[in-house]
Amino acid sequence: MPSETNNAIGSGIANSCEGESRRACAVFAGMDVLACKGVHLQGDGFVLSRSEAYELRQMRAESRKHIRPFCSAPDIIKHPQGRWVIDLFGLTEAEVQYRFPRIYWHLFRTVKPERDVRSRRSPVNSWWLHSDPRPKLREAITGKKRYIVTAEKMKHRAFQFVDASTLPDARVVAIASESAALLSLLSSKFHILWASHAAHLNKQGEYCSSRCFSGFPFHSVSNAYFSRLEELGERLDEWQKELQIQNPKAGIGRMYSEVEAYRQRRQSTKFTTNKPIGRSALLLAEVLDEIDVTTAEALCVPRHMKNREILDFLIDLSGSDAKSRTEFFLDTRDDCRIT
Repeated sequence: MPSETNNAIGSGIANSCEGESRRACAVFAGMDVLACKGVHLQGDGFVLSRSEAYELRQMRAESRKHIRPFCSAPDIIKHPQGRWVIDLFGLTEAEVQYRFPRIYWHLFRTVKPERDVRSRRSPVNSWWLHSDPRPKLREAITGKKRYIVTAEKMKHRAFQFVDASTLPDARVVAIASESAALLSLLSSKFHILWASHAAHLNKQGEYCSSRCFSGFPFHSVSNAYFSRLEELGERLDEWQKELQIQNPKAGIGRMYSEVEAYRQRRQSTKFTTNKPIGRSALLLAEVLDEIDVTTAEALCVPRHMKNREILDFLIDLSGSDAKSRTEFFLDTRDDCRIT
């Protein structure tokens, strides 16, 4: 559970919401956003290196939509690995064999043997398909240009956009929204605190969508701050992508660990930013600081609150009574929506 330190998350924020109804302008009240884990492959042969993907994609133009960029937890935490994944969702075995013989043969050699062993315990063995293809997630992403992802387990929680053509794996939580304002709220200290507390109650320490995501009081965000949150979310996404290009061996998780170190040592004259990662931390910290200030104002968080007080404040905003609070923190569904 987060410690109750004297460092108030909203300590430097003027409370401009006194006398206002916090729920008067709720920009997320009508949103329907799905958050769930990515696909469960059950077969290492589905994953391809960049060169393997290039070779198979050149066989037939039609095959390109079935060989997609892949997003795994290490891509987020450590650094992008440039891997691809075979995705034949919706196709029968006969269709794959006839239309994509090279892909079929590749999976026949690398995936089918493992699936044949597992099929002894299951009556269904669609070995050319992912064991859990997440059809609801696919439907939710359809028509979007991007969506938000985070690793299921992260020491320093971070969120980022990926292209809609990207397929996330089961250790990645996908949030089917292209809203930069939502990216800002998720990246704010308030949601991070909320999610850290909820994950702490889960012995696995995972970002559980039903506990960490759906219960957060997004619906209480004032409409007056929506445009500002959108602007900051776009800036955050832009900086994240630019910094990954400048530091290809540093994933978002590593950058955010540097941000945390920077924030802890911000007052120290010994802290330098001449190293690439240190400079990245400085730029990210500046944007995240602005997001924290704007989110605090948008949620009307009173000044000088300790962590425990902020959690109680957020729970009150969520409208939970004692019984539903307990059920909320015990809920472990893999997918959930905010509506």
